Amino acid sequence: MATGPVWTADRCPPPPLVRAGELCLPPGAEPQAARHVLGDVLVVAPQVTPEHRARALALLLAPAHGVVVRASAAWLWTGDPSLRPARVDLAPAPSAPPVPGPRPSPDRALPVRRARWWAGAAWTVVGGTAVTTPTTTAAECSRLLPVGPARRCVEALTLSASVDLEEVAHLLRAATPAGSPAPPGTADALALLASLGAAA
Repeated sequence: MATGPVWTADRCPPPPLVRAGELCLPPGAEPQAARHVLGDVLVVAPQVTPEHRARALALLLAPAHGVVVRASAAWLWTGDPSLRPARVDLAPAPSAPPVPGPRPSPDRALPVRRARWWAGAAWTVVGGTAVTTPTTTAAECSRLLPVGPARRCVEALTLSASVDLEEVAHLLRAATPAGSPAPPGTADALALLASLGAAA
């Protein structure tokens, strides 16, 4: 899978990441052992982890302040191929670190879709990249995405990231102050969660 000219060490991504078309493998690794992550980034590992996906994103994004959110965050946590981003959802958040890594060449850089930051969101750092927590990601996806993509995100997060639907429903309800109208999409999100097994 990874074939072509060998990169010098200073051009190689940190192991175990590699680039397709340019051989940059750890010592003793076979090219066919490389697994696709995102864009032209591969990983030489028994399985692709959230940290690998976070580090791949960092290689494909121009440095920017923000947190990976919504379907992009769901892909980072789960690796679900149907969620693999063509554009990365990135939201500004208080004190979020910049996305690490070198500035990619224009033909390799992934475009960014700017998203509004949700005040109830929680985030963490994975592989040097800020990303909403799995529970927050499920809440955001269920509230803000169309029903089909929202369902795919939430199902993937419950299967791969052990997200508890009851916790997601609680987070959505807690984001509405007493006596205030629920934010747009909350009722639909709770209905989706109920259809997947959470009490609304």
